[in-house]
Amino acid sequence: MGASAEISTETSAEGQLRRDHSAAARGLEAHQRVYAIGSYHYNWHPALELLAVTTGEIELCVAGRIERFSPGDVVAINSNDGHATLATQPRSTVLLLHVEAAYLASFTGSGSVPRFGCRSTEQTRREPAFTRLRALMARMMLMSDRHGPGATAAWESGLLAVVSTLFDHFLLPGQPGPTQTEGHRALERAVAHVDEHFRERLTLEHVARKVGFSAGYLSQIFPQQVGMTFSQYLTRVRLRHATRELGESPNRIATIALDNGFPDVKAFNTAFRRTFGRTPSAYRRLLTEDTRAADSVFHQRYVSRSDHEVMRVLRGWAAQDAAGGAEEPCATAALLARPTPLEEAVELARALSARLEEMTGSER
Repeated sequence: MGASAEISTETSAEGQLRRDHSAAARGLEAHQRVYAIGSYHYNWHPALELLAVTTGEIELCVAGRIERFSPGDVVAINSNDGHATLATQPRSTVLLLHVEAAYLASFTGSGSVPRFGCRSTEQTRREPAFTRLRALMARMMLMSDRHGPGATAAWESGLLAVVSTLFDHFLLPGQPGPTQTEGHRALERAVAHVDEHFRERLTLEHVARKVGFSAGYLSQIFPQQVGMTFSQYLTRVRLRHATRELGESPNRIATIALDNGFPDVKAFNTAFRRTFGRTPSAYRRLLTEDTRAADSVFHQRYVSRSDHEVMRVLRGWAAQDAAGGAEEPCATAALLARPTPLEEAVELARALSARLEEMTGSER
């Protein structure tokens, strides 16, 4: 891959397209970033995850369903839904927004976690609701390096508008997640034990004895608080580690299966196919130099504010009107859509450097 195709990442927090936002007094915790997609990093979490594809193309697997998403597509991954992404083109990046489940549940009245059917296609991605989500997320990301009470209020205002759009256009009726209650000591101990000992032969009864609670109690509390059974959680943990090893290790698939707690390679193949829609060997054949390069900095470095292509996409989204493509009349949005003087200077320096290289080359 040539240098021109590389994704510009940043090690310093100031230069990254990233924001970690916490306001305990308002019961708010949210995270936003732009990062490069590599191979599967199978995970799940209580937070709602909202993705917008900025460049390239990605494959998203959620609960065994595999779909491809292109630039401009927006998709919501609901609380505790197991998911993984894979880059299917070089230079694939996404804009991500995490919103904690408790914050979303505070709007429902019942305390239940809402679920949203937000998933654009080539035919629907230009519809007003998706256009509005992209515009709001982009504006939030572009202002994420600003500080002070006014900047904080503006960012949270954008988040509220995102949540409002989700409730107004994408709420799934009659499908609440588990009620958000205070964590149970039994669950915390059981999860910690599974995360540490998943490579061993584990049963519900064994874990219950280790953490000092009855098997019946654990079998009830897992679906209530995690949204899945104990055995489903154990399989997810094993798959998370095994999929990572498939991309990082040259070991045989049978060895990887046994090393990560599966009784045999058949059980691993069955669980993998049920979750990802393909066999481990078929997945391994999809991995490229680009996915491995992205994996090497996964959630360690995020896309830089000096990445010209990604910034151009974000500014374009930020300038879009929710009605479907007109310029947004808001002065703040228009300001965010313009490069800063520093960014203009950097871009000019790059252009001059490229021109000098061309002139030097022609003289040889």
